[in-house]
Amino acid sequence: MRRSAAREFTLAAVMLALGCSEPSECPDACSCDAATPRDDAGADDVGEEEADTFVCEPADAATPFPEMYQAILERLTTEVPVNEGDWGEDFGDATAFAPPALLGIGFATCDENLLRLANETLAHEEFLVRHYLEVMDGTGADEVLIGGIGLIEAYRLNPDPRWAAAAERLMALLRDTVALFGDYLDSAAIDVDPYGPTAVTGIVAAQLLRYVEVVDPSATDLVAAALRIAAAIDEAAWDATGGFYRSSRDNPALDLYPNVAMMIVWDLAYRHTGDPAHLARAETLFDAIQPLRLDPLGAYHSLYSSSVPDYVSLSSQNYLVFGLQFLDEDSGDPRYLEEATTILAFVQSHLYDNGMAWHHWENAERATWYCTGCNFQLLYDLWMLR
Repeated sequence: MRRSAAREFTLAAVMLALGCSEPSECPDACSCDAATPRDDAGADDVGEEEADTFVCEPADAATPFPEMYQAILERLTTEVPVNEGDWGEDFGDATAFAPPALLGIGFATCDENLLRLANETLAHEEFLVRHYLEVMDGTGADEVLIGGIGLIEAYRLNPDPRWAAAAERLMALLRDTVALFGDYLDSAAIDVDPYGPTAVTGIVAAQLLRYVEVVDPSATDLVAAALRIAAAIDEAAWDATGGFYRSSRDNPALDLYPNVAMMIVWDLAYRHTGDPAHLARAETLFDAIQPLRLDPLGAYHSLYSSSVPDYVSLSSQNYLVFGLQFLDEDSGDPRYLEEATTILAFVQSHLYDNGMAWHHWENAERATWYCTGCNFQLLYDLWMLR
């Protein structure tokens, strides 16, 4: 997520969801001391501890589109400013995707600097989680929400109990906050623009499912919560005639983000339940988005921030590639991996230049600005495709 997905949460509403009537009465699940110093997150200590015990054997670090991958990695880690794990020009997304992107290549190449940057970013997300109430009432709401992906995917690569604990805490907070709004985030108390409530709510459900898969298989209550959220999304936004999800209750247009989010939700639901209907729904959504495919480009149109017919954003393609990898793993159908590769070829040919994939394609031109968080997501997609 690049822009505010929850910026208009009122502090009172979130406190109510978590059982807090006053900041001083907050339970252990939330931190209410906005004055807590940042260094108690331990970012510096993490680097020092790992440096003392660091043992590494270099491994294969080859990825698809290797020249693009290496150039983007170099530019991100040498030119983009980062302050205690908070990356510049990222629209909040680097908290989610920098940690797994950097851990993967960092461990493969035994690069302690990349590992340090990953751990500092994780410590930044941990800080946001511990100050959930203040963050959700301010401008970091989207960052803490999407940052759960960073904690979960980082744990997949390096099972550090510190990040597991932060992820556990965040999943409970997200579950309870979404429940406050009836398991579908379309209340006037929350701003989900430009993605819409279906995509944002779906991303929460996907994180709950992925957390259980990767971090804590015993947390079956979170699977039940995610399935309950998916059912609420169905009730609010499923277009039975069109066979796709609307971006909101009253928007009839087919759009990419909500359907990609729900593609991931239903695929992960299949992994937990074994119900073939869940996998079938995920595959049906891939078919449903085909009218958005721009065949001359080999990429998919997204409506979330432009009405220009050839608008294609890097972020939306990244999420689609992420979802296609899940479908490839669970269905065995080669078309999903083939399509993911085609989309990445579009990114390289149309969006990539000078060590960065630029934000979007529009009016037959590449954007003149970029999102560092989206580029970290691209790196992680490429790493997962190895």
